[in-house]
Amino acid sequence: MALTDALAEYCRDHELVLGGLFIERDRGTCTRTAAFTGLLDALALPDAYAVVLPAASHLGPRPIATERKRQITGSTGARLLLMRGGMAARRRAKPSREHGPHLELVQDAET
Repeated sequence: MALTDALAEYCRDHELVLGGLFIERDRGTCTRTAAFTGLLDALALPDAYAVVLPAASHLGPRPIATERKRQITGSTGARLLLMRGGMAARRRAKPSREHGPHLELVQDAET
């Protein structure tokens, strides 16, 4: 519930509308799960803009995450936005007095 609230707040702060949540219950080894297929279907809608994740690790283990990133950004043209970035994002981020989540475009991040 707290993560859902954080995602909703992040979207409000960045003037985005949270259109839905897609939750994987297992960290299996399959790239195409019911939740991920539902996400891709939602991204096919005309007003879909981006996928917001708490962190890149929410896409799954590295091999699965890499394929999912490709499908999200390549197949749908959607952006992949992270609430929290890795070291690459912290190096690129401008100094700020605010201590909150920041936006990182995954396609610009080191993987």
